[in-house]
Amino acid sequence: MQTTQLYSKDNLFLLNNLKGLAILFVFAVHSLARPYVGMLYPLGMPIFAFASGFAAKSDNNSVNIKYLSTLCSLYVFSNLLYAPFSAYLMYGQNEFCLPFLIIGPNAGILWYFIALIVWYLITPIFKASRYPIIFAILFCALAFSLVHTYVPWDVKWIYIPMIFKFYPYYIIGTLISWEDILRIRKFKYKYLCIPVLLVIFALYGSNILIYESQKDFYIHEISYIICAMFCLFAALALFPGRKLPLLSKIGLASLNIYIFHLYVNLLANKLFVKTIGYSPIILIFAVIILSSCILSSDKVSSIMGKAVSKTKKIIFGI
Repeated sequence: MQTTQLYSKDNLFLLNNLKGLAILFVFAVHSLARPYVGMLYPLGMPIFAFASGFAAKSDNNSVNIKYLSTLCSLYVFSNLLYAPFSAYLMYGQNEFCLPFLIIGPNAGILWYFIALIVWYLITPIFKASRYPIIFAILFCALAFSLVHTYVPWDVKWIYIPMIFKFYPYYIIGTLISWEDILRIRKFKYKYLCIPVLLVIFALYGSNILIYESQKDFYIHEISYIICAMFCLFAALALFPGRKLPLLSKIGLASLNIYIFHLYVNLLANKLFVKTIGYSPIILIFAVIILSSCILSSDKVSSIMGKAVSKTKKIIFGI
């Protein structure tokens, strides 16, 4: 199945369900609920990257300029949306940087849109090789290692290692077919994945596989890619493929939620602290679910689609 529309309604329920789970994880991990969802760490962003790759697949190994311009427009629109937030942070920390404010990525979350652009441009190079996934993993491992060694780890540069860390899942999404997914779902021993998943979730939930020192960095990154690849396989094999109330809708509009979730978290936390003095976890989760439902509504999706289209017309004239 092929789609080159970011806001298409022709997506598969399985991938929408997985994207729904992934975006709820991203929403929660950027809130005070982070300690409660840490066990899903190897499942969240890999699924998001995989689904993005699946949506970007094409019949030929070439760059679709229209799709690329949509990605660029989405980034520009989101960057402008978060520019006031970044300006406020820079001013408060006496680190105002106009070029970074204009170019971004602002708010520390918009690295993903830069990643989508970079991934889309480099994928034809790897797809032209005989073993694209192997070469992509080796390239990303080398690049990630070099970036970790030589690039400062702060909010201005965080997107660089993230691009290499999650690209393998994206390229798998571009290469896998729906027939391949069906074969995975028919795997005879797929339910044996459940106890392994529980062990992985327990290890991440208890912070055993979350590195605390630089000496453990590479061990934990290798562990992460192994666990994330297994979790992705298990999710494709086991997760419900039918339309699910709430989750399918949230997954279909996951980009809306990704763009606005940081502002929602900031406002909710500020509101709770000002009114009751603290941020109750149960209310944080309630805000996440409620705001995800609102942001995934047809009305919001329509407004977002028009906003991105208008941005694209202003920048590219198309």
